[in-house]
Amino acid sequence: MGVKPIQQVKWDGKVVDILVSERRFPRTAESVIVPVAPNLKMSFGIAKWVRDATAGKFQIEAERVAPLAPGEAFAGSGGKYRFQHAIVAVVMDDKKRYTAEWIEKSVQNALRLAAERHAHSCLVADMTDDLMRQPQWLSLEERKSICRPVAKAILQGVRKATVSPEEVGIWVWRSEYKDIWMEALNSQK
Repeated sequence: MGVKPIQQVKWDGKVVDILVSERRFPRTAESVIVPVAPNLKMSFGIAKWVRDATAGKFQIEAERVAPLAPGEAFAGSGGKYRFQHAIVAVVMDDKKRYTAEWIEKSVQNALRLAAERHAHSCLVADMTDDLMRQPQWLSLEERKSICRPVAKAILQGVRKATVSPEEVGIWVWRSEYKDIWMEALNSQK
């Protein structure tokens, strides 16, 4: 079961849910997608959470194939009882700069990898906080201004993915971004 979606749409055979769950895994899924740089290090935010859920096993696997170019993705081990496959999406360059194009392309590639592993369900984590420079001393308005293009790019990646699991959940793990995700989803219709 898990968290009920605050919004659901159907796109080309996919059911897409927006799930809000503060720092807690919102539901079981066969795959989970998180953002990284080309070195595939999972050091911050939701990427660190997924690394820890796999007891570091996925990080070791990812380091073996690093570096990858922005827009690429890599799939490996999952977290016991939570997800069968962890997938990193390379959404930034080695200087931690990101573009909407890289986010969109890497989400498409990550969803393809999930489908190739026969996943029927996948969670795509909100990447906003992972893309902020560290340390994160930003106001809520500054954070929201970063979230808007990130949400739009992730949703475009999900919508344009030609190969994807049937169920895609967008894991919004900060409730203050909920309205931005709803706006971005409604603009995709």
